[in-house]
Amino acid sequence: MEAAAKLFSLSLLLLLQSFCIYGAVSTLRLCADQNCEKTISLAHAVTKYTSDDPDILSFEHGQTIRIYSKSAGTRMDLWGCEVNGKRGYVPFKMLREFHIYEHAPNVVLPTEVCGDVFLID
Repeated sequence: MEAAAKLFSLSLLLLLQSFCIYGAVSTLRLCADQNCEKTISLAHAVTKYTSDDPDILSFEHGQTIRIYSKSAGTRMDLWGCEVNGKRGYVPFKMLREFHIYEHAPNVVLPTEVCGDVFLID
């Protein structure tokens, strides 16, 4: 009985860890500086987007979005952005860059996920 409880607890822990690792945000991000604070570009939203995920930002059509990181790691479809003063992630296909400050960002950094190592701010 005790072995079954330990096996169940271990299975549950592994399942929760997999959700953290393979959740909404990527494991890595491509930035222009070591702190991921330098703006890579500015973009306009090509459509309205609403997200229920707290790490994925919602925005209005035409809204200006500041890009801080680009595709790297497990979620190549997300860029690190700022919308209305809040940092998070945006599907890059929803954006059209109009002013590029850094054409070739080359600093690869880890992203924080589930309170372990992965912060976006």
